[in-house]
Amino acid sequence: QRSSLKGSQPFLARSSLHIWRAHQEAMDMSLEDQFQGVAEFVRTWEEGKKAPADVLAKVYGLFKQATAGDAPDAAPEDKSKKANYESWLENKGMSKDEAMTKYMQLIEEKKKEYGVGGEGVSGGA
Repeated sequence: QRSSLKGSQPFLARSSLHIWRAHQEAMDMSLEDQFQGVAEFVRTWEEGKKAPADVLAKVYGLFKQATAGDAPDAAPEDKSKKANYESWLENKGMSKDEAMTKYMQLIEEKKKEYGVGGEGVSGGA
């Protein structure tokens, strides 16, 4: 009897199953995997590149904290890198997991604010 029901499942039930499986796959992704997915999205996100300099610096600071840890004590000599460095420095002492989480949350906020272009974008956290 079970096999006769299998082919007659309503579309909604099949869709719900697909959504559930996608959710399970996302839940099975490690924080690191999710972070890497969002970071890859950011590299190609044209709308995000139009963000104000302070937002770009904040994104940079969280990314660097997540990937490199605390900023070095010596500021870069290049003055054009000062805002990025200071943003990174503001995250001093923040754990890698917290930095990755905050980075992904910030990107989600900015995706809603600036919009998402392109196809296949799933960089949500």
